[in-house]
Amino acid sequence: VYDPKQAQSLVEILINRGELEKDRVHIHFQDDKGNETPITYGELLEKSTKVASSFYQLGLKPGDTVAIM
Repeated sequence: VYDPKQAQSLVEILINRGELEKDRVHIHFQDDKGNETPITYGELLEKSTKVASSFYQLGLKPGDTVAIM
């Protein structure tokens, strides 16, 4: 059984949850009209992996600081 308290980073937790509990809802996104969209661990892992890949293609390396606004 995976214990997230033993994780070394949030990335480790996300990868684990995204693989083991991909259909479990992680968060509900609410738009400016109050409509909610559930985001699963699997969706979050997939989207964050795409963002990370894009940053890497732009030349960023692990450890670089990025501000997202």
